[in-house]
Amino acid sequence: MALSLNKIYVANFSIEEKIFLITDLKIVHKLLNVLRLTKGALFIVFNDNKQQYIVEIIDHNHGSIKIKIINESNSMSISNTNVILAVAFPKGKRGDWLVEKATELGVNKIIVLRTDRSIMNPGQGRIEKWQKIAIQASEQCGRTDIPKIESGKLEDLNGIIMIAVTKGGINIEESLIKIDVQKKDLTLNFLVGPEGDWSKEEEKKLIHDGAIPVSLGKRILRVETAAIVGMSIISLWINSEN
Repeated sequence: MALSLNKIYVANFSIEEKIFLITDLKIVHKLLNVLRLTKGALFIVFNDNKQQYIVEIIDHNHGSIKIKIINESNSMSISNTNVILAVAFPKGKRGDWLVEKATELGVNKIIVLRTDRSIMNPGQGRIEKWQKIAIQASEQCGRTDIPKIESGKLEDLNGIIMIAVTKGGINIEESLIKIDVQKKDLTLNFLVGPEGDWSKEEEKKLIHDGAIPVSLGKRILRVETAAIVGMSIISLWINSEN
């Protein structure tokens, strides 16, 4: 039953009471006017506790919806590996698409990298927009854990680092074979540089500090394409190993 129900993220949802009042007008509008749900309808609600619940609408008006918890719903299993996608974002809607698809592929965090040749330095408004896209993508694909979007620098990264390079890299699948993805609390960072590529200094320092240079093939890919190709391979590998 749960698979056919609409899934909605409600940030302040609490299970302490069996009855909960949704007052966020955007969520109310979506449920009543977009999804056309009415009294007695069931849907799934989740928040940052990474659990989800089947709820029933017991009353509503134009400004609020009263729901009752029916029971806890089985949620998608979460991998032991914490996957971070760190990208020097492209301009325009290509960044929106990147966030949506990376969320669907299971990334745990997306870092908007500031590099020597970055063409994007997004403000808080753009970060918040991407966070909303991540929430919508999580609702659509059945996730209960929403990836966090934030700005960051190369020196802030911790854990295993794989850096996409255009020359001299190891096949990414060969690199993954050497990583124990079942290790508890493992953090795997996948880095994609800007359209002008990494500066020589950045690439040299990253590799010197232990980053694994990986290749995504012979073709030169756009930033967002490289990010999603890499994430697709990583996601497939992790899911096959867990």
